[in-house]
Amino acid sequence: MTTSRLSPTTYLTHLEGDLDRLDALLAGVRERTWRSPVPACPGWDLAHLIRHLGGVHRMVIAAIERQEASKSGQYDPGALAEDELRGWLHDGGRRMLELLRADPADPAWSFFRPDQTVGFWQRRQAQEHLVHRYDAETTLGCPTPLAADLAADGIGEIVEVMVPLREGRAVTLPPYAVRFIASDTGQDWLIGTGPVSGTARGTAADLLLALWGRRDPARALAVEGDTEAVRRMLTLALVP
Repeated sequence: MTTSRLSPTTYLTHLEGDLDRLDALLAGVRERTWRSPVPACPGWDLAHLIRHLGGVHRMVIAAIERQEASKSGQYDPGALAEDELRGWLHDGGRRMLELLRADPADPAWSFFRPDQTVGFWQRRQAQEHLVHRYDAETTLGCPTPLAADLAADGIGEIVEVMVPLREGRAVTLPPYAVRFIASDTGQDWLIGTGPVSGTARGTAADLLLALWGRRDPARALAVEGDTEAVRRMLTLALVP
């Protein structure tokens, strides 16, 4: 299994690019578009997605500035009109980005007990915005490619952070492992324990989007070995 951590500068560069992309997307949104459904998030429309992201910004700001454990829902701007959401998202995103430029070893609260640092949030927010930028783009019918290095790192984050957090609570892993192989970066990851029952192969972006429920694995990935075992693994709630 390969490791995929990127440099703090790389995370912040990707994050800033996705914040800029979101701002540009929202500049063209008209009234009815705010109520367009987000394909991968049942019950969400575009306005809900932006309220969620803006709440995340303020949660991370509190985690760094005040070492405070909070939830993004605490920061829902219920009084804001839809046409004010773009500015609210921009302001929170820029303040968060400014704080994330600190030393990655600086302390910060996080929901992942082994890593209570700014570095945790540098990675987490680069990944949060990669997936949700894609959500916004697909909602508006203009998806753009995911950077292979960041997508590969996102698979690493699922293996290293999300699965350990959810195992024994939201999900019980089966008594076997599945190997995920990125055809473009040459990296591979194991999810599960026990013997390897099958492999799923695709680009890093296809693997990441399939694991986050944004892409149909049957169409995006080439599966070898026990196809049913791989399918079962992919239907587990491995991510929030």
